[in-house]
Amino acid sequence: MHSILDPHPRFVTSIISRIPLLILLLCSLGISQFENGTVHADDWPQILGTSRNGMATGETLLGAWPQAGPKKLWSVDCGQGYAGVAVKDNRVFLFHRLKKNDIVECLDAGTGKEIWKKEFVASYRGGFSSDVGPRCVPLVHGDSVYCLGAAGTLRRLSLKDGAVAWTQKLFDEFNANEGYFGAGSSPIIIDETLVVIVGGRKGGIVGFDLDGKLKWKTDPDTASYAAPIEIKFRGKVCAACVSKFTLKIVEVANGKVLWSQDFGKRGPTVNAAMPLKFDNRLFVSAAYNIGARMIDLDSEKTIWENDESMSSQYTTCIAFKNHLIGCNGREDFGNGSLRCIRASDGKVMWDERETGICHLIQVEDKALVWSIDGTLRLIGLNLEKYERLEKSQIFQQNSKSLPALSNGRLFVKSNGDENAGQLTCLQVGRLK
Repeated sequence: MHSILDPHPRFVTSIISRIPLLILLLCSLGISQFENGTVHADDWPQILGTSRNGMATGETLLGAWPQAGPKKLWSVDCGQGYAGVAVKDNRVFLFHRLKKNDIVECLDAGTGKEIWKKEFVASYRGGFSSDVGPRCVPLVHGDSVYCLGAAGTLRRLSLKDGAVAWTQKLFDEFNANEGYFGAGSSPIIIDETLVVIVGGRKGGIVGFDLDGKLKWKTDPDTASYAAPIEIKFRGKVCAACVSKFTLKIVEVANGKVLWSQDFGKRGPTVNAAMPLKFDNRLFVSAAYNIGARMIDLDSEKTIWENDESMSSQYTTCIAFKNHLIGCNGREDFGNGSLRCIRASDGKVMWDERETGICHLIQVEDKALVWSIDGTLRLIGLNLEKYERLEKSQIFQQNSKSLPALSNGRLFVKSNGDENAGQLTCLQVGRLK
């Protein structure tokens, strides 16, 4: 006989044979990691989440909010900078500026208590915005966090204690300038290559290995504020990158530009909304009379383009059932609205002005809508009409920073100037 402590070999073989199926099942349920015997729901380790598309998996939103709004779990003071936070393994990574220092802080996601903090002398003096803090969301990968400051300084820090592994001064190395608002394109890691849109005379898009050594660089270009995303193109692993004037698809292994199209205009314009890949289509959008373009990645042809469907100044759409929902208009013109368009032809299905300029996080058939005036809304992803389910005013000051969602906790941030800003953790879903 075989006890559970001494199982029959055929029993062991049966269990082992089912392990891949178990892991596949866990993944299908939205569980993203299986480490050290602990299962975690999706983290939010980079800009717009795990897949850089604003979609949160493994989350269960609350059906209704308390009358006073979502429960505030904790709040801490913060300084300047439009960078949102990243979240990994119940730790929050906050990148901001206080007085003359850029600061990276690691906080406990459940309590907001500091785990470690690193300070660096900041050199960015500001351009068209009075905010002089970092713009790029931290990138968490493996045992490190990567932070790109507004002055073009890129650092790799240890997740454990914030120790600096290496530093690269990108503006100096690649002869780039600060542009209108400083460095603002959040880097990405694809196949262990760190891809950064630098926009320099000695390199437009650059690829580093994770030890900080240059692997490749593309021809000179002008930077944008749109972060790159990972796509498959012609059977190769690539990065889709939007610069000030061009949309490029770059092979990550060697930096070869496989495909390129003009996108953008000269003059006081910026490209800041990220590309969005879905159903093997690639969508890009910008304001400043540039408009939107939908590209079929198989045929490599434009499906449609215009300046009437979606003209996003700096926020990125989400994709839902062959539709796109995102923010149309410009903050400086005061004409921002939340809009739903049909992906196949750009037809506007509905348009709602109450949100103003806003960011979105999709959770199944709902979305959290974070407006830059500090208002949080919960909407149903209704393709026929705007469907607001909940609304709550969180801050009374500028709140441009991207939100982050992890394990039922929503992290939202207001920006400090003379008065301190706040990083606040709200319960919007089931805590894990």
